[in-house]
Amino acid sequence: MKNVVFITIDALRYDMLKEILPCLKNIKKLCEESSFFENCFTNGAWTGTSFLSIFTGKLPSHFQSLKVTKIHSFTEILRRNGIKTAGFHTNAWLSRFFGYDKLFDVFYDGLNPTKSGFYKFKRFMKNILKNKPKLSRLFEFLFAVWKSLKNRDQNNSIILTQKSIDFIKNNNNFFLWIHYLDVHEPTIDINERIMFKRLKQFLLNYKAMYHKEKLTKQDLDYLKSLYKTSLINIDHEIGKIIDALKQTKKYDETAIIITSDHGQEFMEHGDFGHNGSVYEEIIHIPLIIKTGKRENKKELLDLKELFHTIPHLLGLKTKKNMLTMKGKGWIISEGYINQIHTPENPIIKKENLKIAIRTNKMKYIKNRDKEELYNLEKDPMEKENIISKKASLGFKKILEGVYGKT
Repeated sequence: MKNVVFITIDALRYDMLKEILPCLKNIKKLCEESSFFENCFTNGAWTGTSFLSIFTGKLPSHFQSLKVTKIHSFTEILRRNGIKTAGFHTNAWLSRFFGYDKLFDVFYDGLNPTKSGFYKFKRFMKNILKNKPKLSRLFEFLFAVWKSLKNRDQNNSIILTQKSIDFIKNNNNFFLWIHYLDVHEPTIDINERIMFKRLKQFLLNYKAMYHKEKLTKQDLDYLKSLYKTSLINIDHEIGKIIDALKQTKKYDETAIIITSDHGQEFMEHGDFGHNGSVYEEIIHIPLIIKTGKRENKKELLDLKELFHTIPHLLGLKTKKNMLTMKGKGWIISEGYINQIHTPENPIIKKENLKIAIRTNKMKYIKNRDKEELYNLEKDPMEKENIISKKASLGFKKILEGVYGKT
């Protein structure tokens, strides 16, 4: 293949995609000529750590910071081989604050300055905080988070799609990454024009994010419907990108990858969103790779293998790739407990690390002094903890092999 279009959909869980796939005209059609991975898992339970693994091929805990560097990323391998790279998104955790702008020849994170009153306020605050670098950087980051949310309400996905189409039209032999934020909370139906209904959506999202214990079944059903509606909107944008590839006669020579950084909880284990959990609704994510042939792949794999797979798709020699791998005996996903994420404190501290070891049939979870074990064949919802000293022994040996003695 001459090109790769890498589409990531923030907070998209596997079972939700599978359920709504018949309604996703473009993704469904793409699956007819793609490898569909049924057992792929993220290595990080939230955006910052997940993409760190995707771009470097290593577990997030390997690093001392969430800031990526060129020397660690597969995009640098592509650039050294003359492949043009571009990244388009509006997620603050993937912005220039964490070095992602250095990974691409063309980059957009939605944080470009404008002459609006909000940016004048930003400059005013920077002047006030100029002698307090930590507070200044924290303010800049919170401003970036606000900008990410504001962009989404202004048809942000349409902007990203248009930038992607322009890049496709004007380049050959490229790697293009687009990250859509639409299904991430707060989930809003951008097509809703009745102000009362938009206010209802906003208030329900606020309730879910800050008063989740008060959510009713009706609330959760409505939040799930917003989630699915947002996914249908993204499918429409993906259709535009596919059309652009076909119109420029680049479709047949382009591999398309669709996946997610992590999933989303809807109170299955007492939480909403994605706050460091490593249950299935968070770590089981979809992966679709268009190669020209339809195939359902059941091998147990994880997203950090994309580090090798993407260069392989572009014709570069790699040690392995997900299309031919036989699968793993186990994979590791890393979450966290009680961790506050800021630019000044981006590391998941060892004492806050929550580790899941998943096999085809079992899952072991370890955080601090707590252990959990689930038989996924008999208990796919992970409700009955069957941990015992004997049953956990093999998993503890894996932990020791990966992390050393703790």
